[in-house]
Amino acid sequence: MGTASGNLHRKVLMDAEFGCLIAVGSVLVLKNVRIFNPNRRNFYLNITFNNIVKVFNFDICPPTKELLLACHSVIRLPPPAPDAKKMELLFKAIDEQ
Repeated sequence: MGTASGNLHRKVLMDAEFGCLIAVGSVLVLKNVRIFNPNRRNFYLNITFNNIVKVFNFDICPPTKELLLACHSVIRLPPPAPDAKKMELLFKAIDEQ
């Protein structure tokens, strides 16, 4: 256990859904966070939009079932599948070079 400084990407703060909820005292539930370790003593969390699972307001009281249900979840749609015809044209153009 310990503490680490963190870097929050600007796109996270600019997000319309939950960017305004992030302030001193907010709680972010994160996943797959990359840790930057420039030396033995310093550790930094690099937090991007894809790392955030949930955001709890800074003024939240001890959690109740209603508050947990009302918290803001970050929902991302999977990227669209590549169009086979476009991929074929792309590979053909690469091969011709």
